[in-house]
Amino acid sequence: MPALVRKILAARGVGSSEQIDRHFASPESGILDPFLLPDMEAAVSRLTAALAARETVLIFGDYDVDGMTSVAWLARFLRSRGGEVAVRVPHRISDGYGLSSRVIDRAAEAGARVVVAVDCGTTAFEACDMAAGRGVDLIIADHHQPDHELPRPLALVNPWRRDSIYPSPDLAAVGVVTKLGQALSARLALDGADARDLLDLTAVGTVADSVSLTGENRALVRLGLESIRRGPRPAIAAILETAGIEASRVGAGEIAFQIAPRLNAAGRLASPETALDLLLCDDPQRCRARAAELEKLNLERRALLDRVVRDAEERVLNESGSGASLIALASAEWHPGVLGIAASRLVERFGVPTILMSVDGGIVRGSGRTAGEIDLLEWLRPSADGLRSFGGHRAAIGLSMKEEVLSEFIRRLNERADRLPPPVGKGLTIDARAELSEIDEDLLRWFDRLEPFGAGNEEPLLAVKGRLAGYPRVLKQKHLKFDITDGVARRECIAFQMGERARSIEAYDGEIHVAVRVTRNSFRGEDRLQLQVKDLSIDDPFRIA
Repeated sequence: MPALVRKILAARGVGSSEQIDRHFASPESGILDPFLLPDMEAAVSRLTAALAARETVLIFGDYDVDGMTSVAWLARFLRSRGGEVAVRVPHRISDGYGLSSRVIDRAAEAGARVVVAVDCGTTAFEACDMAAGRGVDLIIADHHQPDHELPRPLALVNPWRRDSIYPSPDLAAVGVVTKLGQALSARLALDGADARDLLDLTAVGTVADSVSLTGENRALVRLGLESIRRGPRPAIAAILETAGIEASRVGAGEIAFQIAPRLNAAGRLASPETALDLLLCDDPQRCRARAAELEKLNLERRALLDRVVRDAEERVLNESGSGASLIALASAEWHPGVLGIAASRLVERFGVPTILMSVDGGIVRGSGRTAGEIDLLEWLRPSADGLRSFGGHRAAIGLSMKEEVLSEFIRRLNERADRLPPPVGKGLTIDARAELSEIDEDLLRWFDRLEPFGAGNEEPLLAVKGRLAGYPRVLKQKHLKFDITDGVARRECIAFQMGERARSIEAYDGEIHVAVRVTRNSFRGEDRLQLQVKDLSIDDPFRIA
């Protein structure tokens, strides 16, 4: 193992030989006992009985990718065992977020005696009371952090419960559902193939929900990616085809930036049932048709997203420059379906927690994203009085309120903002400094073994220095391409959206400092090593993690 890889691992808490062995062990070794989760026994017993009696089970989930993959995962699993299954995801605008008493009421009227709520329900007190009153057995499989009190469904399977002893609690909802399937496989004396066959959906939902890709999550995503690369199911294959991606090259980045946005586009702009129907479909022709619908919605989503980001950035710079410690903005011109992604973009630029809200018909709907180590859910709780709805987890929250309380809500947030840590976006934090000669194909192969990259296991960021070799080129009038050398090695660099900096570095005769990620550039069937530039400077502004 190169010394540079050891240095990066040590900085991430993987320093001893035992820790390194565990980090590179087969992903199967990282899968935990599902019965360590609270209420798993009750959930499994009831679903086993439902399968035996061929009772109808309604699976209800959120309209984001984590929720839809959770619904599809469990529906496919139960149907493979002969189960009678109905599925439902709510419409963002007409139904709102979460498990409501209305969902339970409709399920009871339709004859469903078992309801499984996935990616929601941990704070659904009214729905739990309704279920008890209507004779519906409610099972909740969720990962959102609970309040001090818990509702009382038949089973509440959530690794964040205070009484939970689960060693790796940071599961996505689809991870919790996967554990439910694993437990059902054990109880039904199956060989586990049913659950393993669905790990591609586990990977998609886990990466899309930005939970930490460490511990069991890393193992589940690694197994899911292996499944996709071996041969994707028709639904995933259709999305990859529209995105122009080879299945053999799919990693966490392709899920996060290509697959997930297309699935999300349905729930954000239209009906999430389009995406759910795709995830439940095995007919290649129908999958392609659904994927084409999602592609159109995704193009519309991008345009709406660009507008929100542009407007919000302009307001931030006009109102507080780049010195704000919190961003909380609202507009009647913004589509509520893209606020979460837009908030993430502003976090990347300004390095502070961001809450963006849309106003329509007297109702405000918003999404927030965190920055650094700030637990946004806990930080916002004291300001949540008077909100119609509020919830989420450490990294992402959703909320709604009446328009009449919006000004007071923003005032209270800004009043408390000075208690937040300073912005994290001032300069980049790197994993290690490296010589150009250390960055080679062998290093890239080791980086491949560190995957999947994402939240909690970010792609290594290195700082290198050298002089320009030749002249920088501007590609498509916006991207910068150049080579650097330290006199021993020479490496190609690509800097996206940095074309305007070509003249400044061309005129400089000294060493430049560059923060880079090590990537492969594929062109005309040929792969070559390339450094993707995240920042460059004539001094050295980068901090070591």
